[in-house]
Amino acid sequence: MDNTTSMRWKAMVLVLVIGAVVAAIGFVSNGPTMANSTGTTTSNGIRLLQNMIDDPKGPHIKQPSTRFQGLVELLVTAEISTLQDLQDPNSPQYQAADWMANEDESELEDLSHSDNLPAITQRYILTVFYFALRGPYWPNQLNFLQPVNECEWNLVGFVDDGLIRTYGVTCFEDTGTVRRLYMPSNFLEGSFPMELSYLTHLEDLFAFNSPRLTEPFPAFLQGHENIETIGLHYCDLNGTLPEWVGDLTSLESLILSNNQLEGSLPENFANLTNLQQLYLDDNFLLEVNMTLLANMTRLRHLVLEQTILTSSSLLDDVLIGGWPRLEILDLSECNLTSTIPASLLQHPTLRILDLHDNQLYGTLPPRLADTNTALELLALNYNNLTGEIPTAFGQLVALTHLDFSVNQFTGTIPDALSEMSDSLNILFLASNPFQAAPIPSFLQDMTNLIELSLKNTARTGEIPSWIGDTLLLLTLLDLGENELGGFIPESLSGLTSLQVLMLNHNQLSGTIPSLLSSIQYSLEFLLMEGNNLKGDAGPVCDGFSATREFYSADCDEIDCSCCDVCCVDSDSDCNDRNWLIDADPIWELGFERIWQPGLSNGGSYIVNFSGEIP
Repeated sequence: MDNTTSMRWKAMVLVLVIGAVVAAIGFVSNGPTMANSTGTTTSNGIRLLQNMIDDPKGPHIKQPSTRFQGLVELLVTAEISTLQDLQDPNSPQYQAADWMANEDESELEDLSHSDNLPAITQRYILTVFYFALRGPYWPNQLNFLQPVNECEWNLVGFVDDGLIRTYGVTCFEDTGTVRRLYMPSNFLEGSFPMELSYLTHLEDLFAFNSPRLTEPFPAFLQGHENIETIGLHYCDLNGTLPEWVGDLTSLESLILSNNQLEGSLPENFANLTNLQQLYLDDNFLLEVNMTLLANMTRLRHLVLEQTILTSSSLLDDVLIGGWPRLEILDLSECNLTSTIPASLLQHPTLRILDLHDNQLYGTLPPRLADTNTALELLALNYNNLTGEIPTAFGQLVALTHLDFSVNQFTGTIPDALSEMSDSLNILFLASNPFQAAPIPSFLQDMTNLIELSLKNTARTGEIPSWIGDTLLLLTLLDLGENELGGFIPESLSGLTSLQVLMLNHNQLSGTIPSLLSSIQYSLEFLLMEGNNLKGDAGPVCDGFSATREFYSADCDEIDCSCCDVCCVDSDSDCNDRNWLIDADPIWELGFERIWQPGLSNGGSYIVNFSGEIP
């Protein structure tokens, strides 16, 4: 290029620059002000842009096109991005501007005219988002950078709950502005760019299952007035929540489960009175002052499992009364030390109550509401509760899941539980010192049972044949560590959906019924050791089974070719193994249930199962 041509080109750039600056006055976005690399605001963008072109010592960039220069000046003048970022060829801002100027096949022809500012900046911001989060490496490109309107950078698909979900960008139909970014499980890596702060109408941000995000909490959300939902669970976020999070007063759902957040909730967290769903579970070092939540009267879901509760007022009638719409309460593994207030079990809207693995003590409230039609799941396992199970619990007519295992309940297993026969799917009563008695006969009417655990509950007599005749939906049956005698009933062959069968450490005798061959194709976990069984395990071993995970038996008495563990009489370590089934629901995934059969006395073998709570 000769000197005359060069001077003419620079003069044209300056004319375009001056025109763009004049036209853009009054059209600048209301987002936060951004400074350039010299600390001078972008009102000096003309001089700085000229320096960018002239400076021979500046960063090496390719000869800019007119479209690129016009776009850069427009973005700098509107304070969308800094000149420093736009002149760095390795930055997502430069990559986005370069793509829009030189590769984008959309209908945006003039990238320098302020009349096009809203359309240009929205497309640019989403392109910066793409490059900042390593979009070229996303497993699903979601139509990003396609020659269509950026509101169509998405794909529509079904999710597990059967709903239609739009993955990617969703815009308001009337205004065309971005309403939602739904980007789960797509290998986002890096930090959210500050340019996203100019998407001022953004209501929902979902990026869960993105463990390579590199910031504690998205900084672009500071001062955001319209954000309603933040879903960043399973993102490996660390550090503390910023003080300004309490200023996001439009928030209705904050889902930060399974991260590495620590420190305390900021005091102004109490300002989030519009919250309906709060999931902070499995942030082991995060301290939660429950009094900050006391005025959140719209709360429907409160899940704080495995956090540190620091308030002296944890479970009391006043706190519970302040959440009149509460549907899910999970305070499991929070080191709670208190009794259970009656108001908690009488709450008119509470569907899920999970308080497992705490230090709750005392007896259960003897009276409940006349008929509780809301409560569906009650998990009080791994506590220090005492006394008898009140007959009033039969009034929980909507209950599908009842887990009282590993407590100190005494007396009899009440027949009143039969009143839940139409609804109950899961009944866990294991490891309680109940009065010795046979397996309760009322259970034969609970034909909807899917999981039944009576392990270590002083059951005597024989295994009744009606288990295999009437409880045909069972996938888990745990009768281990009792005093059951007699033969294994052949009727168990009717349990063709059975995945876990635990009969270990009883006084069973005889052989393994040949008819049990019908369940080997579903059976994953089988424990038979510690009995007086003899013969061949062929009925459960012969033939190929793709589901088989772990089998155990007594080697001296049973020939078991498919057993993973064979206990001989002289091996006390093997014979003294205490197997337990832990079943921990995971609420943020929609009632997913994880089975963990493992050794409660320090053994190393563990098997994971998963399934949905019906």
